[in-house]
Amino acid sequence: MRDGITDLIFLENPLVFPAYIITSGYQVRAVRDYYNDCSIRRIMEMDAWQYTLSGGGVIRVEGQEYELRPGQAFFVHIPSDCAYYLPEGAPPWEFIYLNFAGAGAAAFAEGLRRKYGTVQTFGESSETLRTARRVQEFFREHPDCGIFQSSRLALEFLLTLNEDLEKRGAGNSVHALLRQIDSYIIDHLESVCGIGELARHCGYSRSHFSRLFHSLTGEPPHDYVMRFKLEFARRLLQSGPLSVKEIARRTGFTDPSYFCRAFRNRFHCSPGEFRPDAPRQDMTIEKKTIPGSSGKQRKQGRNKDEKASLQN
Repeated sequence: MRDGITDLIFLENPLVFPAYIITSGYQVRAVRDYYNDCSIRRIMEMDAWQYTLSGGGVIRVEGQEYELRPGQAFFVHIPSDCAYYLPEGAPPWEFIYLNFAGAGAAAFAEGLRRKYGTVQTFGESSETLRTARRVQEFFREHPDCGIFQSSRLALEFLLTLNEDLEKRGAGNSVHALLRQIDSYIIDHLESVCGIGELARHCGYSRSHFSRLFHSLTGEPPHDYVMRFKLEFARRLLQSGPLSVKEIARRTGFTDPSYFCRAFRNRFHCSPGEFRPDAPRQDMTIEKKTIPGSSGKQRKQGRNKDEKASLQN
């Protein structure tokens, strides 16, 4: 086992198994020269499934580039005409992955790519992600489990992945919808961006939009918008000297303290802790309070209004 990577070694002849997992891994890539060229032939052919936890990268498939954001996964055949990499100026790319071998896995993965595309979106509570984490935990504890267990878990994951995609009606529709949503969020990044106005922009009622979005992505639209804004804020923290208050304003948070709490909930650290060279006022803004009970009530009221406006 390498750092965060479990390589499986089999005593049995793997050629008789239609699908099995050969590598399970977790990595954080921060080096700017990280570039994985899938056209280079390995010792054996494989199909790689990779899910972005935070940060992001880019995948190029047959000349077409796709940005990979948190919650998105790709499934590619190696060797093939594709490459994935960390672009210049991007934050560290945190991801998990599973590598599959076997003629059955290759045929199954190709069928999924034809039907749903190379890049798919899964919410943090999706059955696919839960199964991937459970499979990885098993391999960490049993790296010498043997090919029978590896094949069983490979089939379980692939069937769960297919069921998740079919149940949510994924495919080109989810990519088109997310592109429409992403474009709207970027154009209105400094506003609160309520779910009601987002639904109207996409041509749906609020209730139908919420149901449709959750069925396609596995998460509520409010969570997606919040995650999008916080990921954008994280890039601003890394790329320039803007204060936390200014970054909060630029990403649609009218209350910097609410922004700091949301950032901590997402990344488990304050904006100031995330950027060590931040000015001192950035480091303390999260602790700012308004003295007096009436002031405290006013602050709580603003936070409730902020959260409610994001959900409307």
